[in-house]
Amino acid sequence: MIPRDGAAARDRFVLELRGPKAVLDPHRAYAAVWEEECDERGALAPTAVVFLTNHECPFRCVMCDLWVNTLDGTVPHGAIARQIRDALATLPPARQIKLYNAGSFFDPQAIPVDDYEEIATAVAGFDRVIVESHPAFLRGVYGDACRRFRDLIGGRLEVAVGLETVHQEALAALNKRMTLDDFAAAAQFLARHAIALRVFVLLDPPFVPHHEAADTALSGVRTARSVGATACTVIPVRGGNGAIDALPVEQRPRLGLRELEWVLQEALAGGPEGPPLRNDGPYSSLLREIFTNFRVLAPELHALGVIHGAFPDDARRQEVDDQIDLALLQRGGWIRHPRRVRLQVRLRLAIAASIAVRELVEGGHL
Repeated sequence: MIPRDGAAARDRFVLELRGPKAVLDPHRAYAAVWEEECDERGALAPTAVVFLTNHECPFRCVMCDLWVNTLDGTVPHGAIARQIRDALATLPPARQIKLYNAGSFFDPQAIPVDDYEEIATAVAGFDRVIVESHPAFLRGVYGDACRRFRDLIGGRLEVAVGLETVHQEALAALNKRMTLDDFAAAAQFLARHAIALRVFVLLDPPFVPHHEAADTALSGVRTARSVGATACTVIPVRGGNGAIDALPVEQRPRLGLRELEWVLQEALAGGPEGPPLRNDGPYSSLLREIFTNFRVLAPELHALGVIHGAFPDDARRQEVDDQIDLALLQRGGWIRHPRRVRLQVRLRLAIAASIAVRELVEGGHL
């Protein structure tokens, strides 16, 4: 059971259960992939995703496994820009770029501030640059650094922030070292400085009672909408990082496709908290994102027989999961990196999207 008597004790709990880190080259991104994602106008945007090798995040979140692909020290001067240039040389042309660093881009231990200009040069020409950050690195001198980087790239910046959950007690137990007020302050900072916001919400995090988890995730999506997020990603929690596997069985993730589908449908439909999730286009940003995943992964979905068929019931879920694993293995280039499980989530999201899109078409909403 995770200690509840302070952040230091929770840090020790997480660290003591970890396995070894990957052996990484500080001059090379540990992965790079190409994908399509809808932009803010609803058009498909070719997107380069570079997973940067850098110093480990200072926060020890119970659910996180991204520390596996991090370093124990700061990278040498110029290394991040070199990682980006070399990674882009291996990918097809793209309009957007995601620079994901398994932590906070504006943490100077992770991304040296003195490297911003060279990094900006490396990403020149992209319509949008997407990075990620903990709210703690979006205030004070770190907020100043964020605004400086925005100016260097010409104002085309989007920052992804992990809200994770709106369940306050669970958020504290996850050892995220942030509150809902911290998230709101970060969203206000980004809006005030004309920086787009993307939000990550967990479907079934530890410490949220399972019978409340889907409703809590939906509340997280609606919270993201309320603070002006242009995209929101619902991410099922996975085990394998040590800490999750050490939790009591009743606290481990158990929700799946059915609950994810429900959260997406309810988020798109709106509800008493407000109108449907929309912006200036004919589709909401969330619908555009899941529809993109549906389109990109359509061959696998068709092979699994779920595009035009019924949603898999509980009895078939393991069988479908096994087929998903096989389909991902057959994709080759998409899984040559340590985040294969994220691609599983994308494919499962696409299955849910196929159902949501079909019902929206049948209902005359599309």
